[in-house]
Amino acid sequence: MARFTAFSSRLSSGLQQALIRLGVLPCAITALVLTLWFTQEKLSTLQSAFNAEGNAIARQIAAVSGLSLYSGDVDTLNAIANSLAARVQISNGDNITIDSGAASTPTQARSFTAPVRLRPVPGSAQDGIRSVAVFLDDSLYRHERLSSMFTGAGIGGIA
Repeated sequence: MARFTAFSSRLSSGLQQALIRLGVLPCAITALVLTLWFTQEKLSTLQSAFNAEGNAIARQIAAVSGLSLYSGDVDTLNAIANSLAARVQISNGDNITIDSGAASTPTQARSFTAPVRLRPVPGSAQDGIRSVAVFLDDSLYRHERLSSMFTGAGIGGIA
C-alpha cells in the first residue's frame, strides 16, 4: 500500500508539472511576445509623432517665410524665427541668414528641414530653392520612450 501511495504521489507531481508546462508556459510566452510587440508599437508611434511634428513645423515656417525671403524682409524673418521655442535657421543662400529662437541648440536636438521655393531672381544663377532648418529638443520624446520601455518591462515581468 505504501508503494502505491508513493507511486501515486510521484504520478500526481509529474502530472502537475506537465500541466503547468503545457498551460502556463505558453501563456507566459504569449504574454511576453505581446508585451514586446505592443511596446515596439508604442515606441514607433512616439517616433512617428515626433518626426511628424518636426516636419510640420519646418514646412509651416518654410511656407510663411517664402515671401519675406524673396523680398529680403529680415524683420519679419526674425519675428517668424523668434516665435518658436525651438532654434530656427532660415537662409536664402545669398545674403540673408537668420539663426534664432532658442539661445542654443540642445545637445540632443533633432534637425528638420524644409525647402523654401522662390521664384528665380532675373539675372541670378540660383535655382530659387532655399531652406529652413528647425532644431527640436527631443528630451521629452526620450523621456516618454524610456517610460514606455519601463512600463513594457514591468508588464512583461508581471506576466
